[in-house]
Amino acid sequence: MTVTAHELVPSVRTVDKPTLLETMMFRPGSGFGHLSRHLDRMEASAGDLGYRFDRRDVGRELHAFASRTSRPQRIRLTVSGDGEISVVGSDPPPMTGPVALTIDSVPVDARDEDLRHKTTDRGRYEACVHGIRNSTTSS
Repeated sequence: MTVTAHELVPSVRTVDKPTLLETMMFRPGSGFGHLSRHLDRMEASAGDLGYRFDRRDVGRELHAFASRTSRPQRIRLTVSGDGEISVVGSDPPPMTGPVALTIDSVPVDARDEDLRHKTTDRGRYEACVHGIRNSTTSS
């Protein structure tokens, strides 16, 4: 399949300076799943984007969160451009069976630097989900 430039998903930033984002699992007794990978990715993005990132501060916030919960949690870790850290936990979604996945038919532009970082700028992904939902309900 050949894709022309006008068929690629455009680079559209929906927020001025997005916040870095990582989502991970926390399980009492075993800790945060793949923590070093999450922090490595976040630290690399912070460096690329010129964000303040202190890995020790992030670790302290995560440890403080862990000390306040006794049940598994889905963790949303964010770090703003000025280094403000937020750790929010929620109950993980129930895993009752297979998960349905859909792959978007519209490719993204691999040259789009924004795609190299996980941030709170989710507009592109929300539009994709909206388009998929609309196409499956109109079929």
